[in-house]
Amino acid sequence: MPRKAVADRKSRADDVSRTDYVFQYVRDAIQKGELRQGMRLREEDLADLLGVSRTPVREALGRLVARGLVELAPGRGLMIAQLTSTKIIELYSLRAILEGAAARFAAEHVSPTEIKILRQMVEQCFDAATPAEAAAWNLQFHRMIFEVARNRYLLPAVLDLHDSVSLLPGTVFDTPGRKDTVLREHTAIVDALERRDPQAAEIAGRDHVLASKDIRMMQLFSRSPEGMK
Repeated sequence: MPRKAVADRKSRADDVSRTDYVFQYVRDAIQKGELRQGMRLREEDLADLLGVSRTPVREALGRLVARGLVELAPGRGLMIAQLTSTKIIELYSLRAILEGAAARFAAEHVSPTEIKILRQMVEQCFDAATPAEAAAWNLQFHRMIFEVARNRYLLPAVLDLHDSVSLLPGTVFDTPGRKDTVLREHTAIVDALERRDPQAAEIAGRDHVLASKDIRMMQLFSRSPEGMK
C-alpha cells in the first residue's frame, strides 16, 4: 500500500478516535449536568478546550444532533437540546414499551442469583442518602433487567433514551415520596420476574416508567409553565 494511503488511513483513524473523545466528553457533561438544556455549543470553543481540530468536533456534534442531544436553533446555532412536554411524553412512552418488553424477556431468562442481586439493588435504591444516589441505583437496576433479558438490541436502544432523559434537570427522586413508590414498583417487577410471569413483569415495568413520566411532567410544569408547550 502506498505510503500516502497509509498516512491518510492513519489520519482518518486519528480523527475517528478524536471524534469519539469529543462525543463522549459532551455526552458525559450532559449527564453530569455541566451542560444544560439551551446552552450554546461553539465548535471553536470545544476544539480549544479539548485540544483537537474543528473537524472531529464538527463530526461529534453531528452525531449528537442525530442522537437528539444537540439541536440547531435558528439564529443561535448549535445548543444542548431542550425537552418540551411533547418530547418528554414521546420519550417516556417509548421507554415504557422497551422497558416493559425487557421485563417480559427477563422473566423468561432470570436466574435465582440475578433475582437476589436485583432485590439488593432495590434496597440500595431505597436506602440511598441523596436523590442522585437513588437515581444511580435506579439506573443500575434497569440496566440489569435489560442484561437479564438476553436481547442484544434492547440495551443499546434504551441507553440512547436514558441519554435523552439526562437532559432533564434533577431526577424523579427530587419529588417527595417518589422513593417510596419506586420501592413498591421495583418490588412488583422483581416479584413478577421471580414468579416467571412475563405478562405481569411487562405490565409492572411499563407502569413504573409511565409513573416516572407523570413525575417529570409535574416537575416541568412546576419549574416553568412555558415548558409545557
